[in-house]
Amino acid sequence: MVKLLTAAEFQQSVAEDFSAAVEATCQDLIKAAVLAEREACLKECEQIAAKYHMKRYATDWQAQECIAAIKARGDA
Repeated sequence: MVKLLTAAEFQQSVAEDFSAAVEATCQDLIKAAVLAEREACLKECEQIAAKYHMKRYATDWQAQECIAAIKARGDA
């Protein structure tokens, strides 16, 4: 048997469904932004590694230069 909802129950149901949809969309957007940021950071670090003809960072100053480049990207 189907239960008929009151106006208040219907509004609450719609609000809950909308809230769940918004939350799911926000989570998808956050995941996409994180992946895009990772790709951008990787590209910055690869460019620095290529500059020094290295595959990995052997010293702290190289890692610091990579970090500085990533931070500077955000200022541009």
